[in-house]
Parts: sequence; C-alpha cells; structure tokens
Amino acid sequence: AYADYSPIRITGFFAVCYGQGLAALGAIITHTILYNGKEVWARIKSARQDTDDIHAKLMDKYKEVPDLWYAILFIIALALSFVTIILWPSNMPWWTLIIAVILAFVWLLPIGIITAITSQSPSISMISEWIFGVIRPGNPIGNMMFKTYGYITVRQALLFAQDLKLGHYMKIPPREMFTFQIVGTIIASFVSLGTTNYLMNSIPNICTNAAYPWTCPNAGLFGASSVIWGLIGPNKFFAHDSLYRGLPYFFLCGFLAPIPVYLLARRYPNSWVAKINVPVFMLGPTPYPPAPTNVMPCWTFIGFIFNFVVKRRASAWWKKYNYVLSSALDSGVAISAIVIFFAFQYSNIQFPTWWGNGSETVDQCPLATANWNGTDVYA
Repeated sequence: AYADYSPIRITGFFAVCYGQGLAALGAIITHTILYNGKEVWARIKSARQDTDDIHAKLMDKYKEVPDLWYAILFIIALALSFVTIILWPSNMPWWTLIIAVILAFVWLLPIGIITAITSQSPSISMISEWIFGVIRPGNPIGNMMFKTYGYITVRQALLFAQDLKLGHYMKIPPREMFTFQIVGTIIASFVSLGTTNYLMNSIPNICTNAAYPWTCPNAGLFGASSVIWGLIGPNKFFAHDSLYRGLPYFFLCGFLAPIPVYLLARRYPNSWVAKINVPVFMLGPTPYPPAPTNVMPCWTFIGFIFNFVVKRRASAWWKKYNYVLSSALDSGVAISAIVIFFAFQYSNIQFPTWWGNGSETVDQCPLATANWNGTDVYA
C-alpha cells in the first residue's frame, strides 16, 4: 500500500529542519564535553559543599528539600506512567518506558547547559521518535507516547529547574517552592484537559481546514511526526532510495563540527571564532515548524531592530527594557487571544475581511495546505 500510494514526501524546509535538528543534538554532546566538561565535573564534586554565592548564603536559613521527596515523586510518576501505558491501548511495551526515562536522563544535563547559557532549548523529540521507530516500527500511537515520555520529561525537568532557580533568587523557601510546583502541576493538568475537551466539543471540525483558524498546527505537526517516524518508520524514511537518506549524516556532522571551532577558539581566544556556539547555530530553523513561513521576515525584522539597531544606539534602554517589553508583548498576545475568542469568535462575530485575513490559510498562500504535487490535503 505504501509503494502504491507514493513514497513519503516532505517540504524542503521541513527536511532542513530535521537535518539541523539532528546536527544540533550531535553538536550538543561534543560542545558540552569540550566547553563545559571540566566545570560540570567540578560542580558535581562540590555540589554539597559550602559556596561563597551570596544567594546560597541567604537561603541557608531555610530547610532544603530532602532527596527522599524527589525519590518518592519519581517513583509515583513512574508508577502512574506504567499504569497508563499498560492499561491504555498505547502500543508501547512497558520496557520502552524505561528506555525513554534513561534517554531523558542522559540528555538532560547537556540540554540544560545549552538552555541556561543561551536560552535556546533543544529538543530530543526527533531522536526519541527515531529510536522508537526502530524498536517498534508501524506504531504511530506508541511513537507519540514514547516521544512524550522522552521529550516532555526533559522539557518539564528544565522548567522545574528554572522555577527552582527563580525561587532561589527570590528567596522563596525551597520546601514551599517544591509544594507549589507539585500543586500547580496537578491543577494545570486538569485545566489543560478540561480546556481541550471543551474546545473539541464546542468547535465543529476543529483541527481541520474547515475550522480555520482552529487548524491546530502544533497538533498537526505532532501527528505528522508520528506518521513519519511511527507508521512509516526510519527504515523507509532513510532507505537507500529515499530522498532523505542523507539526513542521518547531519548528526555526525553536528557531532564533529564543534571540534575545529573549539581548537580555533583556543588558538585565537580574542577573535570572533571564540563567540561561535555550534549547537545554537544548528538550532536556527527549529522554532519555525509548524509556524507559517510568512512569520520569518517579521521575526527577522523585529529581531534585527531590537537586538542590533536598538542595542547599539540605545544600549541603556535595551538593557533595562528590552526583555521587559518582550514579556509584555507576549502577555498582551495571550490576553488578546482570550478576549478575541470569547468576545468575538465564541459569539460568531466575524472580523471584516481584508488582505491580511482574507485567505483560507494563515500565510495567505493558496498552496499552503497542498502536498508535493499540488493536491490540497485538507480538501
């Protein structure tokens, strides 16, 4: 059936994103060892020792969270995960959950270092999908489950660490911070599930082109990835006659790329080469899918204005207000989305049609939902 329908085809940009995503994962390993290996080892040996950090001294008056609390939380979460994949038809064998947890544990530190230094958070979603696709080909649901337990574990662990670090700077007692995070996670789980059920039951044809703008691009990307890596599988996606057989070599190239950069930086420590961060460079296009392509010029223009022009000409303003403005704009978008939905879309009040919203697609391209031969996949 696969051969009769057609071999898999994805857009060139999507293929580049896959390739650079693999290159970034390879580069993260080498970059962490070369640039941060000694520091990581020193931190591990001195993690429980006294420090001259003023924040740590001020936090000494509060009781630390016992390691037992984290162990109990891990055991409970792991047990519930086993119950979920065993009792629910997930097509995910119980032993693959152990692999997903180990995978997350291995990648947590190098990804955490890159995130802490650059604010760019790499993802192991691709490598998770690849591994499960090799282990259990032909199981898209199981692939999504495995990806979630691998990728989301790293993501949530980093968010947890970020919150703890913020609480450390804000002098919030560690035990209270731990409790608030657990309670907040439980509440957010029910709120998220309730919101999802509400939208699924109240918006006709949601996540299809007929429900525009409720086309669920992130969910669509998640589902498309499960088809590529789960249903079709890496064996066919990277087959010798596939257009994408060369993508795995991106991982090797990314793994090797930091080595010459590191050697040149050691040789010329005051040059521009010393400022190159290969993993961040490789992560360049990863935020785009599933965003429409018309956002790229906007992102580039705004980034250039504020992080180049304003930074050079109004450095004091940039240092004080740039990230505050960014947070304010993000908050404004979130609030306006809620207002627009309940005040207009929920009441079937349509905005006037103009060139910016007149098309059936977000990026105003009539072929945005077409496949490689021009057929509308949502038709």
